[in-house]
Amino acid sequence: MQSVKTLVAVFVVCLLALSGEAMAKDKKKKSKVPTFTYTQYNLDPGPTQTQAKSNIEITLQVIRNPDIYKYPGLFAFDPDQIARYWTDHDQTARDLKWLYAKGPDGLYWENPFSSPGGRVSLLLCWAKIVNNTDHILRMKDARVYLIPEGKEPLSAYSSIENLFTAADVFETARNQSMAQSKGLISIRIGPKELPKGFFRTLVLSHKDGYKLLNDLSKEVLPAFSSEGFLIFPSVPDIQGAAKISFFDITTKTDAAGTPVEKARFDFSLKPQEGAMWYDKDEKMWKEGMPADSE
Repeated sequence: MQSVKTLVAVFVVCLLALSGEAMAKDKKKKSKVPTFTYTQYNLDPGPTQTQAKSNIEITLQVIRNPDIYKYPGLFAFDPDQIARYWTDHDQTARDLKWLYAKGPDGLYWENPFSSPGGRVSLLLCWAKIVNNTDHILRMKDARVYLIPEGKEPLSAYSSIENLFTAADVFETARNQSMAQSKGLISIRIGPKELPKGFFRTLVLSHKDGYKLLNDLSKEVLPAFSSEGFLIFPSVPDIQGAAKISFFDITTKTDAAGTPVEKARFDFSLKPQEGAMWYDKDEKMWKEGMPADSE
């Protein structure tokens, strides 16, 4: 009888050990840190480049995925404020608070120009143009292109309407991704997709912050500077090098104001791989991989 009790006791101990191990594995699986990898263009060399020719100076900096928290005027929102664009604003605010967590600076964050996982995104750049000439620099006389190696040149967006269209495309992709995540969506009580037109509305709410430098009505007066953003269409399957080129920048005019000298500015880009992980404590995405990642 004693031996039977001993065997039972050993069996129970082993069962508890196996159960504990299974629970530990299950807990580890459930607490897995969200991560993703991506490829984006960056300046070569970077992170900032400045070029000067004939009293015109241009500075450029690429806004990468980890940089969005530096630009609350483009990517942050308050659910209660932005929900005013919808008729049922109370329900919309609740939906947004369900879908998003309050992050840095007590705000909610979203990049409306990036696909789920950041694998496809528009190329965003901060830029500054300094005009030290004696004439007005008119952007309608210039052209700004992203030129990927082996692909067709892509013109920088020149109006907020371009951004609305792009935001609609990325919102559709986000909703499709949410619908495909059946393991999460099927047990959700809250909304299963974004409020209709959310990405577009997010862009609209920040329309004064974009200051597109390729706006054809943009002018830079003599002895003045202008800063804002250059935004280019996405480049699928980023592999080779690229460059951002400013064509036909007028550097000299005659007495009648007719351009007599123009310059071209080329900024080299290279593909750069990156990774990000979600810090659940700080409610934000961080660059790199978590310390305890395998």
